[in-house]
Amino acid sequence: MTLSRRVGELWESFISVCFHHPVANDLEIVVSPLFSDIRDSLYEEVICFIKELQLTNDQKIDLINYY
Repeated sequence: MTLSRRVGELWESFISVCFHHPVANDLEIVVSPLFSDIRDSLYEEVICFIKELQLTNDQKIDLINYY
């Protein structure tokens, strides 16, 4: 177990070298968005979509509550 952890530490350092010393100047590390941000934007998008549907208000409310 200890050996695999040590190998993982060495491997992580080895892999990260290409990000810290890129071959081209226009390369950059992309930071992934937070799950909560994606969830919130998706929620807003779905709510707007439901509100634009040709349904009665009761059906829209039911869909929103179901979602």
